[in-house]
Amino acid sequence: MPLKQLYFLPILFGLSPLLPQKELTGQSVKDPSLSISVLTEMSPRQEIPVQLSELPNGNLVYSTLDGEIYEILDNRPRLLYDAEDHDLPYVSGMEVKGDYIYICGSVVQPDQVTMVGYVIKGHLPSGEWTILAKSDPYFLGRSFNDHRFSALLVSLDEQFVFVHSGTRTNAGEVHELDGIPATNNLRDQPIRGKLFKIPTSTDTTIHLSNDSTILKNSPYLYVEGLRHLFAMAWGTDGKFYGGSNSDRRDVAEAFYEIKEGQHYGFPWWIGGEPNPIQFSDYDPDKDLLLPGNANNQGYYDNDPNFPMMPDNIDFVQPYKNIGPDADRYRDAQTGNIMDASAQGRSTTTFSPHRSPTGLVFDRQRLLSPPFEGDAFMVSYTNNSRLLNSDGHDLLHLELIGDDTLSARQLISGFIHPIDVILKEGKLFILELGNSNGTGRKIYEVTFDATTSNQSSLKDQPLLRVFPNPSSDHLNLTWPESWRVKSIQIYNQKGENQLFFTDPKSSIDIRKLPAQTYYLEVKFENGRILVQPFVKTQN
Repeated sequence: MPLKQLYFLPILFGLSPLLPQKELTGQSVKDPSLSISVLTEMSPRQEIPVQLSELPNGNLVYSTLDGEIYEILDNRPRLLYDAEDHDLPYVSGMEVKGDYIYICGSVVQPDQVTMVGYVIKGHLPSGEWTILAKSDPYFLGRSFNDHRFSALLVSLDEQFVFVHSGTRTNAGEVHELDGIPATNNLRDQPIRGKLFKIPTSTDTTIHLSNDSTILKNSPYLYVEGLRHLFAMAWGTDGKFYGGSNSDRRDVAEAFYEIKEGQHYGFPWWIGGEPNPIQFSDYDPDKDLLLPGNANNQGYYDNDPNFPMMPDNIDFVQPYKNIGPDADRYRDAQTGNIMDASAQGRSTTTFSPHRSPTGLVFDRQRLLSPPFEGDAFMVSYTNNSRLLNSDGHDLLHLELIGDDTLSARQLISGFIHPIDVILKEGKLFILELGNSNGTGRKIYEVTFDATTSNQSSLKDQPLLRVFPNPSSDHLNLTWPESWRVKSIQIYNQKGENQLFFTDPKSSIDIRKLPAQTYYLEVKFENGRILVQPFVKTQN
């Protein structure tokens, strides 16, 4: 049954609506090397804050959904610009680079059924604003599943700005608008689910077409098949990374390396899994990954006309998360909530419905081990269906190779954290707060690595694994005073190979196939040490 809608309900750029069950009273810091304090608190009368950046003078700056841009001066917000300055009344993406500020957003048109996406550049010294790109009008979707021009990221050389246009559907289903024949049997339009690469210097406003043929041949189309890429950042290795929000089923939220010309699967693959509504025998009543009310609007009705999956495209798969955190999942056969790393497996990538919204890397390597060069991510939601401790938090992400990461929760208890940046070796976290406007803050997080309870692949003198490579046995040493909780060996896919709960100074690996593995030792003091090793032929 096609979805119908009379008008658009604007809820924060397509993320889950603001429905906290109770006000949280404070954060829980999981790592003793971190300290957190409130830098500033915003007035409840301000519109929703959405993005955080840094001005050339070193001061923080944040934007709000209604287009206001504030500088933090003496720990207090001071209005710099509003929609009358840049003519964009809905701003969902913002970043400052050098003397320029870049914003993006989509504006609902007077007909109340279409909107137009904009990418705008402002010159800070002069206050002059220029429209870099403008889209064709495109139809609205339904409530919070409608993702606008939702986020942007400026290239390292400042020659381009990358802008994501999210989908209008939840999982590729039909969305019809009452009284609008042009939306009959309409799913996602060509301009949706795309990432665009826009030059930051242009003589004329770039036209982003809503025609599929024109887009395919456009120099501005960078990648496609991304549902909602709000968290984007440049890695320490100079690569482009992003975290994407998945649909209303209990499927993983995905973390990707973003590569030009690639397809990331939507609507046929979501969160590293095939979208079941594309299959003719799909029965939502038997789908244990569906929340109880997920299909109350027809999102997952049997859909025999769902577009066929193209057979000539290799979809990019998400990173695998080997835990120990943000790796809960719901078992599709039993409906039970499981902890992947405790089961000796990985997820692709994060627990369902986390909604990754902010991502930053220690690109200048200002932090000490175990955080040096790694990433930090904030998650907007906290889904009670997958346990309340999973979300509303700050994660430490350590990338292992080209397809695997380890996620560790550093701080929990935020109220919808929406962005994070790293400045002078400190993290600053923008918190959206409650739906009534309270609890909107910017936090400062400082590090003292000498007291951290974490370790990483870069911090291995405490754990020795030898000989390496080895064909038959591994010998292990660690600090004598540390009591072992568990020892695990997993492969490059994050799959458990061997698991022990008793301390072993020697491990027989003769039955393992020849390849690279990771040996992880968890200690009762909370420390986790990981060491890669190579198993050779016997």
